[in-house]
Amino acid sequence: MSEAARRIANNHLEIHLPHSPIAEIAQVIEALTIMSTALRAATSRQAELEQERRLFIGAIAHDLRTPLFSLRGYLEAVQTGVARSGEQVKKYLALSQKKAEALERLIGICLPIPNWNIWRSCPNRNRSNGPTAAEDCGKPASQE
Repeated sequence: MSEAARRIANNHLEIHLPHSPIAEIAQVIEALTIMSTALRAATSRQAELEQERRLFIGAIAHDLRTPLFSLRGYLEAVQTGVARSGEQVKKYLALSQKKAEALERLIGICLPIPNWNIWRSCPNRNRSNGPTAAEDCGKPASQE
C-alpha cells in the first residue's frame, strides 16, 4: 500500500492492489483506488480544458486576423495608388474604417473575458461558418 501511495504521489495513477480480508486494510485499499481514479479523471479533464483553451485562442486569433488582413489590403491599395479616383479612395477608406471598427468590437469582446472556460459554454463553438467565435461567445445568452 505504501508503494501505491508513493506511485500516486508521483502521478503514476494506475495502481492495482490485492484484495484484503482485513477490514481496515480493505478500506485503505478502496480509498487509494478511489483517489487514483479521481485523480485520473481530474488529469484527463484538465487536459481537455487545455485543448479547448488552445482551440479558443486559435479561433480568436483567426477572428482578429481576418479583418486586419482586409484593413491592410484596403490601406495598401490607397497607399500604392491602386485606388486612383477620389471615389475609390473614399470607398477604400470607408471599408477600412468598417474593418477597424470590427477589430475594435472583437478586441472589446475578447479582452474582458475573465475565464477562458467560457468557450465550453458556447453552443456553436464547433461551427465553421456564421458568426465568429468571439462574436458567438461574447453574446449574452438571450441573443443566441
